[in-house]
Formats: sequence, structure tokens, C-alpha cells
Amino acid sequence: MVTIFSIPRPFAGHSAIIQRNAIESWRRLGSGCEIVLCADEPGTEEIAREFGLKYLPHIGRNQYGVPLLDVTFKAVREIAATPLLCCVSADIIFLDDFLTALSRISFADFLLTGRHWDIDIKEPLDFDQPDWSERLRQRVKLYGELHVQGGADYLVFPRQSAITEILPFAVGRDGWDGWVMFRARQLGIPIVDLSWAVVDIHQQHQRHPLRKKMVHRQEPDCDFTYNLQIMGGDRAAACATTFSDATHIMQGEEILCSGGRTDV
Repeated sequence: MVTIFSIPRPFAGHSAIIQRNAIESWRRLGSGCEIVLCADEPGTEEIAREFGLKYLPHIGRNQYGVPLLDVTFKAVREIAATPLLCCVSADIIFLDDFLTALSRISFADFLLTGRHWDIDIKEPLDFDQPDWSERLRQRVKLYGELHVQGGADYLVFPRQSAITEILPFAVGRDGWDGWVMFRARQLGIPIVDLSWAVVDIHQQHQRHPLRKKMVHRQEPDCDFTYNLQIMGGDRAAACATTFSDATHIMQGEEILCSGGRTDV
């Protein structure tokens, strides 16, 4: 059904723990999905080999050495064996409601995304427990926090969608996810907010030290402003685009036009 692809951080320390948790959760989705790990960060090839995943080491980097998303999208599109693609942060855990939601989409072209649940996870999860997913749902219910309206950690779209033609954004830097939603609105592609149908879990991690220091993000030589600069005249509109700009919302088995959501 879907090819999940991601550009992990180096597999070291806490990042190694949460990224292995995420990848294992994707594997547990079953034969309905394949997984592609991209870029040659330390440990990525070894993890791909260990789990029997597809691996794309050479995807290009910008002048700051940060992997580029346009090259990644193109490379994944060429090797994917499924009709759908999912670009996701390497620390996001998916549960079985993810594939269920995807199976309910009937649009020919679309963009799916949703707000994630932030939670602290510092240990490897025990996926051998038959009720691991239910335990995790309860943990999120008790301790998780629903993220703000901005910042999409996953995007799903058809492999042949015009959405795959994006600017040379740097992974992990500001603005590119908002630009993709903004671009979908420009192209008239339905955007479906899955926030109320999919519990995607973001395992908290340490933020980049440069980002902590940036208040207005105006430093011209900082790689965190790279994505904002290449947007050109679309910068303001793209940065203002959030989940509230979705054209549709999924609730249960229904897909409602925007404005039809009820609080959950």
C-alpha cells in the first residue's frame, strides 16, 4: 500500500533508541508497507541491512552538508514498489490505525498529514509483547501532548502526484512541510487532516543547539534559514500554512470537508 521513507539522524545515543523504535513500529504494519532509509548517516546502512530494508545512501546535500529532499523524493519515487509514498521523520511511531486511514482515501490525488503526539520515550520498546501497541496508546493518553497546528512530521501522497516535485529543501530545517501544504492548495489537491484518525507518536529528542539560540532566525549564514530563503516570494504564505488549512478532515470512517470537525 505505501512506501515509508525517512532520513535518519546518526544512530547514536538516544537517537539510536528512538529511531529503532520508530522503524520497528513501521515494520509491524506488515506487508502493506515497505521501508526505505535514505542518506549515509552513521549506522543507517547497518540498520537497513539488519532489518532487510531498502537503502538509498546517495541523495545529495546542500552547502551545509544537510541531505536534500527534492533528490530524495525523486530517488524514492523511482524505486518504490507501492502506489503511495510517506515521507516521515525517523522518530515517529505509527500504529495500525495509520494503514486503516490510508485505506479509506478515495481521491485520485491527495496529501495526507496530521498533528503528532509528543511524549518522552527513553528506552527501547518491547515489541515482542502482544499488547505493545495498546500499552503505548495508554501511555500517550496519560502522558502525551498533542502538538501545535504547525509542523508536519509525516506527509502521504501518491507516487505520481505533482507534490513530489518540490524545491531543494534541506531535511530537518524550517518551513518545507508548510510549503508542501501551501503548494497542494495552489494545485487544488485535497489535503486531508488525519489528526483525529491516526495516533502518530513523536518521541521527544534534543533540539539542535543552533535552533535553541535562534529567536527570529535571521542569520544569513545559518543552515536553519536555508529553506526559508529558497522559498522566495512564497515564504510568508508557506510559513503561515498549517493543518487548519486542510481541505478535509478524517473522523472515524468519514472524511469531512473542512469546518465539519467536531472536537474530540
